[in-house]
Amino acid sequence: MAKQRQTLTFHFQAKSDRLERELALVNRKLAGFKARTKLNMDQIRNSFVGAFGGFLVLSAVTSAIKSLAGFELQMDKVQAISGATTSQMKQLTASALELGRTTIFTAGEIGKMQETLARLGFEPDRILASSKAISKLALVTSTELSEAAETMAGTLNGFNLEATESERVANVMAESFAKSALNLEKFTVGTANSSAIARVFGATVEENTARLGTLVDANIDASKAGTDLR
Repeated sequence: MAKQRQTLTFHFQAKSDRLERELALVNRKLAGFKARTKLNMDQIRNSFVGAFGGFLVLSAVTSAIKSLAGFELQMDKVQAISGATTSQMKQLTASALELGRTTIFTAGEIGKMQETLARLGFEPDRILASSKAISKLALVTSTELSEAAETMAGTLNGFNLEATESERVANVMAESFAKSALNLEKFTVGTANSSAIARVFGATVEENTARLGTLVDANIDASKAGTDLR
């Protein structure tokens, strides 16, 4: 009986040792599998990020090149229409880039505004002197730069003001729009019909705008209000 018990114990111990060896082998294989899986996943992830990141960089570079080409084309138009010299074009380009950096508008949009002013007869120096004020006016009135440029040009010409007075005119408009029923459209129409005669009688842009605002507040159409101020 003792011998049989000893034999059973030996067999049990042998099976236990073998089981432990097999479990250890399984654990080593499992660890190896996890390591290889992690390595493969890391490689896949890195490859994906590298490829996707490269795509983003390529897209950004392509977009930048297109934007630069578009800006250069726009400035070529400004030069052709305004007749700006090489020196003046350097100033116009620098101004467009600076306003594109410091305002909500892009350099290309500022260049388009410069083109609008050139088409309205502004010389390069006048364009440079009025661009910043026009961009502020467009921002305050939530209008397109071209609209703000046309209104500014018309007002300066109507009152025979220098382009250096653009900031003053923009402030007059912004204040009148805040305190009366005037807006850019009504101001443009009313001023176009009244500025010439106002200038003849010595009325300033501030005085004419105040009278125009009073008439519009009285529910008089801007066109008629401008005519009534003659």
